[in-house]
Amino acid sequence: MSKSKIRMQRNRLKLMFAASSIVLMRRIVFLTTLLSLPVVLLSAGSPLLAASKHDEIHFSDVEGHWAEKPIIEAVISGIASGYEDGTFKPDRVVSRREFTAMLVSTLRIPLVIASSKNEQGTDDPYLQSLQDAGILHEGDFPVEEIDKGLQRSEMMKLVVNALEPEAAFGQPEEIKKKAQAAGLLEDDQVGQAASSSLEATATRAEAIIVLQRLQNLLGLG
Repeated sequence: MSKSKIRMQRNRLKLMFAASSIVLMRRIVFLTTLLSLPVVLLSAGSPLLAASKHDEIHFSDVEGHWAEKPIIEAVISGIASGYEDGTFKPDRVVSRREFTAMLVSTLRIPLVIASSKNEQGTDDPYLQSLQDAGILHEGDFPVEEIDKGLQRSEMMKLVVNALEPEAAFGQPEEIKKKAQAAGLLEDDQVGQAASSSLEATATRAEAIIVLQRLQNLLGLG
């Protein structure tokens, strides 16, 4: 087994261990609730229940969109959410702040509630959690630029780091090749868009596609 695969497996174990306490707590709550009910309910993995959840979620600007199904799936799984006006804004530029929150949810990393600002001058729990997991590095997202649009190169760097620690060093083109080799970029609409201009900003729909691929690669889907 190659060294890169060994590092990838180690990182996957690290992420799954970090999430184990949350998963255990959810199971305990679920079992406690189930035992307290007088009737037998469908399991959470039931196709009928999944279809029901899918039907309950509706955004006025998603129907017919090329990423409609992944967006609904992402909302159901808790990776992302829509806006109060009933829209999802799939073609809107995703900010660095939004993406870091989505990434933490995707990897199921427990949030670190900082009592004081960290070395980067922020008390944002999502940034803190990604730093502690070794996915985000000091200086990547200065606090005064956290609400800027996320570049596709930055998105690739973060998801490659999530797969393999310290792998996302180098030029953007090198990181893109690593993302393609891992299956994060494919020859489809999103892959072509992300490959065409790595310095361009990513959309919310593009972010969803990449995060779902990352989740599947780590076995967290």
